[in-house]
Amino acid sequence: MGGWPQLTFDVVAQLKDRGHKVLVMTSRHQRERITSPEDGVQRVFHLQSPDRDFYHPHYALLERWHEFENQRFLKQSIFDFLPDFIFIHGLWNMSRRVALDAERYLPTKVVYYIASLWPIEMDAHISYWSTPTRRTWMRLPKKAISFFVQKALLSGSASRTPRFDRVLCVSKYIQNRMIDQVGVSPQHTDVIYNGVDTKVFSPQAIHRADGGHLKMIYAGGFWEHKGVLSALDAIDHLINRLGIRNIHLSLVGAGHPEYVAHMKRRIRQTQIESYVSFRERVPRERMPELLRSYDVLVFPSTGPEALPRIVQEAMACGLLVIGSTAGGTPEILHDGVNGLSFEAGDSKMLAEKIALAASDPRLRKRLASAARGTVEEQFSIEIMVNKVEEYFASLMV
Repeated sequence: MGGWPQLTFDVVAQLKDRGHKVLVMTSRHQRERITSPEDGVQRVFHLQSPDRDFYHPHYALLERWHEFENQRFLKQSIFDFLPDFIFIHGLWNMSRRVALDAERYLPTKVVYYIASLWPIEMDAHISYWSTPTRRTWMRLPKKAISFFVQKALLSGSASRTPRFDRVLCVSKYIQNRMIDQVGVSPQHTDVIYNGVDTKVFSPQAIHRADGGHLKMIYAGGFWEHKGVLSALDAIDHLINRLGIRNIHLSLVGAGHPEYVAHMKRRIRQTQIESYVSFRERVPRERMPELLRSYDVLVFPSTGPEALPRIVQEAMACGLLVIGSTAGGTPEILHDGVNGLSFEAGDSKMLAEKIALAASDPRLRKRLASAARGTVEEQFSIEIMVNKVEEYFASLMV
């Protein structure tokens, strides 16, 4: 799971531990991989594009039927469960019709928790059918077919916007985007920062000896907006331009095959194979142990990150985070206070911050200690769920 499904899982677990009754409705994507019973989880909704990497044109043929089924599943679950609130935790790659139907069935009881820009992003169907194909000879036929598909097969839900009467945002960055670009009233929004379990994600009792060698990790998706190429360019600059060789970067994650191939070509071309390595993805429960075996988390994202959970986890585990200023990251990471930051996409600036970290172990220790304190004081899962409970309680008065 990525950071957002993990957060949803943790929030649900916390709410259940506190005596609340929670029903989770999510997509049926890869539900065949679930091998054990899941209490209170319905994996029923259809995604617009079940294949994350490649959209298939025949998905458009199923769109109206899938929307009908999603509506039926939601209506039946509301009738059976009788919820006090519907808490929408994101609709990535899912029709907005789910939110529209929720608002129709329970007009005063829908609360959104927004951590991405899905309310203003183009949906999977429209994105595919409005984008010209790379193959020149197919452009005119696709354009003609696209006109028919959008008029005859797609329902039009993508053009409708939910009311967003009650919106919680994961960061001020997302809150401002919702106000400025979606048109949500400032009076209808609030910020509740997401959090991590500081008991699970905790530093080692004894710091491992660094031996003068800086061990760095990138953990996340291998996608263009994650900025991994900026990190590789920074390593190239450090090794081949500055002659700094007491560093190593581990890449942990998965992503689009073409982008991964591009990353590997860049590593070979710059001859930094000895300083960069790929590691297999690890189960969620092993992430704290994995993070604690490194000195630094490199977070080079160039995309609009809401409030990256991996940054919180690394800070909680006592790592120094060197992160870009993209999105909401500056709301937790403060340069020279509890970490080091650089302008998104500026690989030379990233290289400078890595060089500073490699040359000053005392600085690393001071910033990492401050980072742990920041998470404990502002970004723990307990603080987050306390605020969610308070918010729902205020609506029930």
